[in-house]
Amino acid sequence: MALKRVQVPAHGHLRHTETLGQLGHGDSARTLHQAQSQVQTIGDAHPSVLAHYDVRSNISVCEPRKVRRYAWRGAQHRVVAPVTSAKTALSLEALSGGRFVMGIGAGGPGGDSDAFGGGPLNRAERTARFAEWVELTDLLLTQADTDFSGRYFAAREVAIGGGRPRRPPLAVAGTAKRGMELAARFADLWITQDAGQDPGAYAGTPHAEVRRQIVLLDEVCAEQGRDPGTLPRLAVLGYGGERPLASIEAFRDCLGRYEQIGITTLAVLWPRGDQARAQLAVLEQAAGEVGANCRIRGGLA
Repeated sequence: MALKRVQVPAHGHLRHTETLGQLGHGDSARTLHQAQSQVQTIGDAHPSVLAHYDVRSNISVCEPRKVRRYAWRGAQHRVVAPVTSAKTALSLEALSGGRFVMGIGAGGPGGDSDAFGGGPLNRAERTARFAEWVELTDLLLTQADTDFSGRYFAAREVAIGGGRPRRPPLAVAGTAKRGMELAARFADLWITQDAGQDPGAYAGTPHAEVRRQIVLLDEVCAEQGRDPGTLPRLAVLGYGGERPLASIEAFRDCLGRYEQIGITTLAVLWPRGDQARAQLAVLEQAAGEVGANCRIRGGLA
C-alpha cells in the first residue's frame, strides 16, 4: 500500500484530537496492549503507538490492522544513528501499510541523553547535532544512494530503499527558531507542547507560549520560502500547565482556545495514575461530542 502524504488541513482549522501517553522504562508490552484495547472502546478511537528508543517491540504486541497510525515520536538523535533510524522507519512504513509517521526532536539533558551513556552536550551542541541528524535522515529517505560526511554523523554509499516522494512523513518538534527552521525545511508536521523550554522567552502561560511560537513559526516559514499554511501544527497538552482531561469543560476549553491560535492537531496525554478512571470518562464523553471533525486517538509514548 503506497503511502499518501500527510493531508494538510486549512490553516487554523483544528482537524482532530489525539490522546498520547508516556511509556516508561518500567512499562511492559502487556501495558501497551491493554491501552490499545481501552482506546478502541472510546467512540471513534484509533490507537497510536509511540516509543523513545525502539518502536519495533511495541508494534509487535499490537494488532497492525487496528492501528490507524503508528508514530515514532522518540527518534532521539543522541541514542539512534540516522542510518539505523531511517532503515527502521522504512520497515515500519511497510509494516503499517503506509500509516507510520516518524517524529523527531532534539531532546535535552538527562533522560534519553543519559540512557545510552556519553558525555553531556550543551544546548548549542544538541541543536547542531539534531540539525545534522534531520538533514541526513531526509537524504536517506529521499535518495537511492547516500554519501554524507558531517561533524556528528556519516554515511558511506548507503542504499536503504529511499526515494521520492519521501516516506514516511516526518514530524519535527521545535520550540525555538533553529528547530522551526528544520521543521519548515523538512517536516510534514510541526510539534510543540504546553511546557516552556526557554525561560527567557516564555510568554507566561502555556496558551500564550504556544501562540508566541506559532507567530515565530510563521515568520520562519516565510524566511525559508514555505507557505505557513502548508505546515500542520500539533500541540501536546499535559506536560506543562494545561489539564484538558480534568473535566469535559476543560477539554472543550482547550479545544477552542488552541484551535483559535492555529493548532491543527491537539494531543493529550493518555490517562494514568490515580485520576486515570476519571480522565477516561472525560475522553469517552468528548468522543461522543466531537463528531467527524475531531477524532480521539490513543496509545502510549
